[in-house]
Amino acid sequence: MTNSPSSVSSGGVETSTGNSGITNVWNQTLNFLGFAKPSPPTTPPPEPTPAAFNSAPNTTSREPYEIDEKVWENPYHPLPGPPETPADRAKLAQIIQEERATVASSIAAKRNNKSLEVAAKANCADLEFTYIKCLSYGPWMERATLCQETKTAFWNCVKIQKQNLELLGYDRKSLTMREKAIIADEADQAYLKAMAMAAEAPAVAKA
Repeated sequence: MTNSPSSVSSGGVETSTGNSGITNVWNQTLNFLGFAKPSPPTTPPPEPTPAAFNSAPNTTSREPYEIDEKVWENPYHPLPGPPETPADRAKLAQIIQEERATVASSIAAKRNNKSLEVAAKANCADLEFTYIKCLSYGPWMERATLCQETKTAFWNCVKIQKQNLELLGYDRKSLTMREKAIIADEADQAYLKAMAMAAEAPAVAKA
């Protein structure tokens, strides 16, 4: 009688699944003893090249002006490198001085604009008080519109006062506190005179 592949082996030991079962047992034994065959290394996916990111430039958000890349690569730009001659040093010193003057001018302009607004609001303090009082205690019809009429009057006053102060030179650095107070009073008088003339214009037109 012929034996099947899973019958008795030559040593008298019966195998259950043939060669595959022996292979599994052998691999488990090697793994237990620490001699397991290492798994083949996996190849990582290729990294994207920088060109892939720069292929489509971003046009949605752009700086108001582009900075030359040489500025970041070379701190002595526009010189090719550290100044070596007196002419190079003089040129670099001039560039630094111009940059400092630009920054100082920008800061001074912001400070002057703030000082002009503070002085203008001081000249319009009565209208500001009326506006705040309207928001808290005004008629409900006016509060329903957030006191738009008194608000407009106040901010128009601030706008005109700032123009008058600037024309009179309120933002000059050499002025003393007394001189600034005189200029602020002159700007306020000019505003009141303009408002009086605007109020008289309809009456003159009717006459």
